[in-house]
Amino acid sequence: MIVEFRNKGEVEALLRACVTFKFQGSEESDVFVGSPIHSKALQALLASLVEAEGSAAGLAWKDAYRLSGHAERWNFVAKYAARHPRWNSLSDHERMTWIETVAAPYEVTGADGTKLQEKITEIHCSENFS
Repeated sequence: MIVEFRNKGEVEALLRACVTFKFQGSEESDVFVGSPIHSKALQALLASLVEAEGSAAGLAWKDAYRLSGHAERWNFVAKYAARHPRWNSLSDHERMTWIETVAAPYEVTGADGTKLQEKITEIHCSENFS
């Protein structure tokens, strides 16, 4: 299924509204935070903006949506991801998949992913989620 927008501004507005809703921490948004479907939709919106903007402006969009540049979002992702009931038994790949789902459309890369996993494990153990 394809949805067509008249301009980049419409895509940007939808992306920003969805991101604001997802990360507001409300009861209504909670079910969407860990949703792989919602995650993919947000990633598709961001990818379409990056593609529409071209090289330099597209890179600016990618940079704007790196999780490491957003401390409040980073903490939100860590706290939410720690709620996974099987966190301690997940493989590293499964943990990163879960983190990427929760963080979307923000990108988690390299050492940031490792630091985030460590923080999530710390929260998971301290909150007795296991």
